[in-house]
Amino acid sequence: MGSEDILRPMSEAPKDRSYILAQFYQPDPEYNSHAWHGRTFAIRHEGYTEPSGYDMGWSLFPGYGGCSDRMFSGWMPIPEALRTTPETGREE
Repeated sequence: MGSEDILRPMSEAPKDRSYILAQFYQPDPEYNSHAWHGRTFAIRHEGYTEPSGYDMGWSLFPGYGGCSDRMFSGWMPIPEALRTTPETGREE
């Protein structure tokens, strides 16, 4: 994603099932213990269960969800130029 200066805290990320770009947490740039560390993903928050309000976490990709805020260094909105829909190729 480039500079971490543009990343916002995960506590400020929208939790409304809209997609955002988020950088997977990298504990030490000199030691990349996992292929995902430091990489950017388009993620969305899966919401809360009723009636308990259990936080279902972030969906990293199909089949891998339930990620907590602390698994990411930060987030940013998806740039307008990259927003598309399957039907039109552009976000309406």
